[in-house]
Amino acid sequence: MENGARFTPSKPHFFQPLLPNLQFQSELSIPASFFERYLKGLKCEKAVLRSCGGRTWPVKMKRRKFKDGWEKFVQDHDLKVWDFVVFKHEGDMLFDVMVLDTSTESQREYPHFATEIKEEEEDEKEICKPSASKKSGKPYFFATPTVLDWKEYRLRVPRSFALSNGLSNGVREIKLVDKQKRSWTAKLIPKKGSNGIVRIGHDWRGLCIANAIMAGDSVKVELVEKGEKPVFKVYKLNPRN
Repeated sequence: MENGARFTPSKPHFFQPLLPNLQFQSELSIPASFFERYLKGLKCEKAVLRSCGGRTWPVKMKRRKFKDGWEKFVQDHDLKVWDFVVFKHEGDMLFDVMVLDTSTESQREYPHFATEIKEEEEDEKEICKPSASKKSGKPYFFATPTVLDWKEYRLRVPRSFALSNGLSNGVREIKLVDKQKRSWTAKLIPKKGSNGIVRIGHDWRGLCIANAIMAGDSVKVELVEKGEKPVFKVYKLNPRN
């Protein structure tokens, strides 16, 4: 089972059988022992559930329960009584999720998720729009991270933006800063054979998780400092309550 191989003991995970006495359609609890050991001290207001194919679902938390957004996850995965759900903790509040179908004794596949991701990747070139700030004069672009971005922990920089700002010359370290002035070290990684396409990788995920930036949210990325180690300021444009 190829996807199932991701669930190794190297990362903490827990499982939940969906029993008849559980009201799992509207909420699901993280086991208390798991929560205390691995999640205590984290800001557990929101989580991201990532299923096969890399598609993600943002879910609000209440104490140690998956609440708003969980119902959508249940519907999209057609979860039923006696299904067996495995959650692997990937860090912060990101979980890889696998559904085991007890009637077939195998992992349940969702091939349409992969199809949706492929379509998003093909449309990616239409998402990023470069410009320059009239107020600060600093160049910036708008982007909407896709499910594929979440899967691969990266964000595509528009080709025209990268070329005009000298960002396409090999792998280089950069600094990401948010509105609260928190910072993350990341990397600009050129796409092989793309003639100018660059992606922000590595700790882009850390910034997204800290700012609850999910697939489908819009961000403004401003190049505030050039030089050997460029600095980008990232703004979330449509914050959720």
